[in-house]
Amino acid sequence: MLAKAKVLKAYTGDLGSVYRLDLDRANREFLQACQGVRRIAPLAALNPRDMNWRQTLADVSPAFAGVILYPYLHNWRLDDPAYAECFKQLAKRRMPVWINIMLGDSRFRHAGLACRPVAASELTGFGQAAPPNRYVIQGAGVGHVAAFMKSAPARSRFRFEISRLTDVSGALAKTIQEYHEKSASRKLEQMRGAAQNYLAQGASGVYLFNFRCLPNPYVKVSSADLRKLGTILKQVGQLDTFQKLAKQYLFWNEFLQIETARPSRYRQTLRFFIRDPLLRAKRTYVTIQFREVTRKNPHYVGPFRAMKGRPASWVPNGRLHYFFNEKQTPENRIRREAQPEKRIPCGFVLDRHRLVTIHLTGSHLKYGGNQFSVFMPGFPHESEPYVYIYEFTVRAPVISDENR
Repeated sequence: MLAKAKVLKAYTGDLGSVYRLDLDRANREFLQACQGVRRIAPLAALNPRDMNWRQTLADVSPAFAGVILYPYLHNWRLDDPAYAECFKQLAKRRMPVWINIMLGDSRFRHAGLACRPVAASELTGFGQAAPPNRYVIQGAGVGHVAAFMKSAPARSRFRFEISRLTDVSGALAKTIQEYHEKSASRKLEQMRGAAQNYLAQGASGVYLFNFRCLPNPYVKVSSADLRKLGTILKQVGQLDTFQKLAKQYLFWNEFLQIETARPSRYRQTLRFFIRDPLLRAKRTYVTIQFREVTRKNPHYVGPFRAMKGRPASWVPNGRLHYFFNEKQTPENRIRREAQPEKRIPCGFVLDRHRLVTIHLTGSHLKYGGNQFSVFMPGFPHESEPYVYIYEFTVRAPVISDENR
């Protein structure tokens, strides 16, 4: 049957194991039943509410493709701290996790079965705190998927089984369209920023390569939608077509940065170029954002003074000072937010780190070359930490004519 349906691999859990008291035995029997069927990838049943879940997990054979959990059928909350250790152990073993949050229609279930619907906020909260691993969510509806894609920061580690989206007419198309519109809006600002820098240097033209002009096959596209898809093509050709529109400048798409003539007092410097006339306007504000990770100097064997008694991913607030073009940034312009371990947009997986956001007036930056510098009192003593900067971006907002 699987071959006829052209299913190469069916990740399968045993429904009969859901309410078995001895999950170890149930998993062994299910694995034995799957032997010789190459198209079935068996999933071991696990219930974190069981007192012996650790032993059950330890006994899971490497032949299993992962484990499957049932917060809906077993009546427990995904975001309950009581079950966080279970997910940590699964991540430590690098065992993929299937999570069933809905099975069938609860209206047709016996009143004696303690099934508990998983709310969209619960799923999103779990996604924000879940340890790095591979997760597949089963039984999610439109509300679950939409809320998760808007709020959960580590979407790349999660996949959704979409049967409930295909059960409702137009639900799958609507969900895909909303996601792509959000993604396209963000990329539009990035393309404007790149075009601004190129054209301001005297480029004869700007062309888009590998630009996906074809509409998504799952989305019904009208003539108005097609015109919207071509918006960026009309904007980036000439400078005056997008001068008053928001732009985002990316400076993390290069793996290596070269420092030259760095003043000795700075921990590190980063040169970046913005050729945007908005910087010359009055009362223009720009937003600088980057991810900051601090690490012990790998060449130093003594105690790491700056990290004593603190998390391993940052130094105390105020310990690092930021300069733009030799002008120090006031602390009241800086917001630092602790981030969990996750995959960030540029592709790296960072453990705990800080997301730093700085709001400045355009006068802090120059038209053309700029220098961002990190100053740390006590540097260059070798006991001070290394500082790593990821995803450095500058966003120039829309301004009105009276502010020019």
